[in-house]
Amino acid sequence: MSASLTVLLAAQAIPLLAGERTQLRQPQRAFALSTTPGTFGTANRHFFHGPGFNNTDFGILKRTVLREQIAFDLLIEFFNIFNHAQFMNPGGNINDNGSFGIVTNAQPPRIGQISAKFYW
Repeated sequence: MSASLTVLLAAQAIPLLAGERTQLRQPQRAFALSTTPGTFGTANRHFFHGPGFNNTDFGILKRTVLREQIAFDLLIEFFNIFNHAQFMNPGGNINDNGSFGIVTNAQPPRIGQISAKFYW
């Protein structure tokens, strides 16, 4: 690991309050400051991970029987019904200074769909 990368990581180690966490401002950890090349650090195995995932889907189905052999279904579905922001993992390529440790995309927002079926 080069010295310039270590300095870059130290410059990005900004403590953030809970309200300051946005898509592009995730807390950076200066995990490479006290290690020397060729030695093991003190970080645990899975310390670099992304934000939490909170997703709730909802669906409702109404079947109406018109006659003995004829029926009609109406299905309404919502994905991510509470519209929580679901950010993807931050960039993990340590050689990419532009996106390392930065969240650049997210899952889609609330999606709804209506479908109908006619049985005969």
